[in-house]
Amino acid sequence: HIIFGVFGFGYYYRGDYEKAKNCWIMLIAGAAGMIICGLGTIVILVCQIINIVEAIKLFEGKYPVDSFGRELVQEF
Repeated sequence: HIIFGVFGFGYYYRGDYEKAKNCWIMLIAGAAGMIICGLGTIVILVCQIINIVEAIKLFEGKYPVDSFGRELVQEF
């Protein structure tokens, strides 16, 4: 989630497809903004900060189940 968070893979893994789709939209909007006027870096930075916070919550066990009710198991 930390490494590929900007792509929404952490949300996709948990079954939250709407948030995963929003990550892709923000990534595309950020890239377009960066190309156009350089403001896209701020959008991407905000997305990465949000994803790091979500990853910390995931590692702390604050998400015991995914959006389908299946138990998430930490394997490390």
